[in-house]
Amino acid sequence: MVGYMMRFHPAIKIIKKMIIKKQLGKIFHFYSEWGEYLPDWHKNENYKKSYAANKSLGGGAGLTLSHDLDLAFYLFGKIKNTTISKTNVGLGIKAETSANIFIEFKNKISGLIHLDYLQKTRSRYLKIVGTKKIVEFFYDKNILKIYNYKKNTYKKFKKFKRNDMFVNQTKYFLKKYKNKTQCSPNIIDSYKLLKNSNLIT
Repeated sequence: MVGYMMRFHPAIKIIKKMIIKKQLGKIFHFYSEWGEYLPDWHKNENYKKSYAANKSLGGGAGLTLSHDLDLAFYLFGKIKNTTISKTNVGLGIKAETSANIFIEFKNKISGLIHLDYLQKTRSRYLKIVGTKKIVEFFYDKNILKIYNYKKNTYKKFKKFKRNDMFVNQTKYFLKKYKNKTQCSPNIIDSYKLLKNSNLIT
């Protein structure tokens, strides 16, 4: 199993259920953004020596922040085409500091994932546009907004703690292990996702 714990966030579970029940109508577009300032991650460390800053260690904004790519795969299914654009500015590191991944899925949903190490004010956001409803998820505020073009619904996850995702992920893994069934996401599927998205060669 690959540790993409965002699948276990309560807001993502709600969104996934809405998609399965086709409550958004026909989905035609999404936008996902995750931006943080790399030098702030570990205050007492030299960020330039971290794995996240070095391509040879598996770093770079695209791979390090690939959780959002996994979420897109989890929510929308198999990918048809991807185009990736990478830049290396601002931090003097040996890996890209930002990546834009344009995706077209086999079900004709398309979207953009933006990932970067440059935003000093953290940003993590997901928007899905359908013919019946629009969904917006603000990770840092723990807020899920649902617009149905007539009435807006706001859900605040007041009791949610970040560690809940890791706990629930571990419970899921142990249950799958006990039942001897395959976990999702598994290593092979995640490797193919990263390779097909041109994040690894």
